Order: sequence, then C-alpha cells, then structure tokens
Amino acid sequence: MIVSRFTYFLERGRLWHSLHKKMISIPRCLYSELARGEEIKPELLQIGDIGTLLLESGFLVQDQVADDLLLQRVIEGQSKPLIQSLFLMLKTVCNLECSYCLLGWEEAQTLLNPTKTMTTETATSSVNRFADLVANNPNPDDYWQAVTFYGGEPLLNLATLTETVNYITRLKAQGILWKN
Repeated sequence: MIVSRFTYFLERGRLWHSLHKKMISIPRCLYSELARGEEIKPELLQIGDIGTLLLESGFLVQDQVADDLLLQRVIEGQSKPLIQSLFLMLKTVCNLECSYCLLGWEEAQTLLNPTKTMTTETATSSVNRFADLVANNPNPDDYWQAVTFYGGEPLLNLATLTETVNYITRLKAQGILWKN
C-alpha cells in the first residue's frame, strides 16, 4: 500500500486529496510514517477506522495502477459544462447610452457601419440549437435557463423579437424549454 500521488501533507497532521478536494486529520504518529513515502505496513493502519478511511477516501492506494485508475474514474466522472443561457443580438444599432453596455458608447458605434440585423430564421435556429444543448445537459432540471435579447437595441428589430418570443413560448408549452 502506498500514499496516493494526489495526497498532500499539510501541517498539524492534516492531509489534502487534490482529486477529491477533501481534507482529513490523522494522528501525528501515522502522519509521520506516511510522510516518509515508503510502503505502508498494514499493521500501521489498525488505529481505529483510520486505515479504512484513508483507503476509501483515496489517500492511500494499493499500488500505482490503483492510483492511475482513481485518476481515470475522476476524469470520466466529470460532467460537461452546463449550457444555461443564450444571448441573441438582434440589432447592432444603438439608440441609447446604457451604463450596462458591454462595449461602451464609442465602441458600440463601430457596430453601426454596416448595421447588422438578425433574421427571425437565425434567431429561431439559435433557439433550436440552444434547446438541443440544454436537452443534453446531465441534469437539465437542476439549473436555470435563459434567453437574453441584446443589442444594440433589440426593440429596433421588433418583428424578430416578437416572433422569437412567440416561438420560445410554443417550445415552452411543448415542454422543450424550461421544464422545471
């Protein structure tokens, strides 16, 4: 039995496991023995349930192969990032000086030439893609979803805004978006 390469020795008898993001405190006599980095004698782990805890928590492993398998299980267990929001920039033209603008007034003016307007087809296609991505999230009911209409000024593309909101409402009624 060996100390996992993901085990870090902290002060005052504490161990940190970098894969499991877990910290435990152990008796100092055991801490000193483990810190040597040598093969662990089974009788050393007979102090209460500490040996079982160290093994089950991954601080100790049977051998290097077991340590590699531990890493592999953690990698495989990580989920893909959740897709939660969609930003639709319906129109690049701006008619205000909003304090929350990502670009700022001067930089926003660079979007005016030529003015770009999102079509309804592009907006609904984007919503469809968003719905597909959301459906593939591991736990789609455990988080929020949002579609944000942004710009310039989205109200300057009122037809696309209205049609896209109506389309999202239909998807919602079908249970495709916002199931929770």
